[in-house]
Amino acid sequence: MTWKHFLFGSYWLTQPMTARGLVALYWWVFFLVVTIVGVLCLVIAWQRKSSASALVLKRYGDAGLTMGIVGALFFFFRQEQVFFFAWRIWLLLWLIVLIAWIIPITLYLFQRVPKIADDKRERAMREQYLPKAKR
Repeated sequence: MTWKHFLFGSYWLTQPMTARGLVALYWWVFFLVVTIVGVLCLVIAWQRKSSASALVLKRYGDAGLTMGIVGALFFFFRQEQVFFFAWRIWLLLWLIVLIAWIIPITLYLFQRVPKIADDKRERAMREQYLPKAKR
């Protein structure tokens, strides 16, 4: 296989050979790890309740869980040689969707979450001098 193959639609829309041996094992482990990381992120986000980091973890968890299961399904279809769902294009689309899902979450994490933390600190500093309402 050469890099030229990637430029032709016939490469992407054909049935690949089934993965065998360690290659198949590596793919299954990869999708299992993506799924487990997604579940762990969701559990940690659920324990933190409401905060900016919990929202980021929930988004990462949703992405990991969804993409792990969908990727494993596409790999299963490839291994079973299902005509339409075994095409190489599905793995490429899976990768594009994963990147398009992760980039906005990461940008939110590095751009918006620090501003939220700063605003929270400022509000706490301001409120320490305000009188508290008696109940």
